[in-house]
Amino acid sequence: MVKIKYLILIMQLLVLKQIILSQELGIFNNPEVFPTYSNSKNPEKCLILFLAQNVKYPETAMRDTIRGSVYIKYWIEEDGTTSNQEIIKGIREDFDNEAMRVAKMIKYFAPAMNRGKPIRFESYIRISFDYKDDKGKKWGKKQKKNKTDYL
Repeated sequence: MVKIKYLILIMQLLVLKQIILSQELGIFNNPEVFPTYSNSKNPEKCLILFLAQNVKYPETAMRDTIRGSVYIKYWIEEDGTTSNQEIIKGIREDFDNEAMRVAKMIKYFAPAMNRGKPIRFESYIRISFDYKDDKGKKWGKKQKKNKTDYL
């Protein structure tokens, strides 16, 4: 019983240390105001449109007809730029490179805010790759998922 209480105390101290460190570095996971991609009424739709206009199906993958999604983690900086992009789950190198290229282009209209000041904010995005023929019909094989591939 004493070991469990001791273990719980250590875990609480580690969480408290993480919170204090996050505040010192200006990193908040639950800001008062979340970052906004654009100043339109529907900023999420604008981000989806940006991705649709900029993501290109890799030519090296045309013959393989693969489709799937790449998941990327990144930081939204205090000026709205993105940094530290990292692939969390990819498909293969050519898709991953294209997703990373586009993720580095993303810039937010307004950063996250806390106590009236801009702050860094960690975010995630899914970039999907579907290939459509001239008639708009999707084709290709979905990348097989392992039981451990889910986020």
